Amino acid sequence: MIFQEFQFDLLIGHRILLTSDGVHDVITKKEFRDLSITSEKIEDFGEKIVKLLKAKILTDNTSFIAISVV
Repeated sequence: MIFQEFQFDLLIGHRILLTSDGVHDVITKKEFRDLSITSEKIEDFGEKIVKLLKAKILTDNTSFIAISVV
């Protein structure tokens, strides 16, 4: 197994998005950024990701976890 360790400072309002390759292979960083900026709540952000995934041609399974720092 390969483990990567990292750390960074998080502030209130920051978001973390963990995705499988089935998600980040079809949604660009710019699309993620735009969806996040236009989503006040983390639930809205997740729903917009699901909607965008449904509009894409998928060749792999998709999984993601969206986390908001409060």
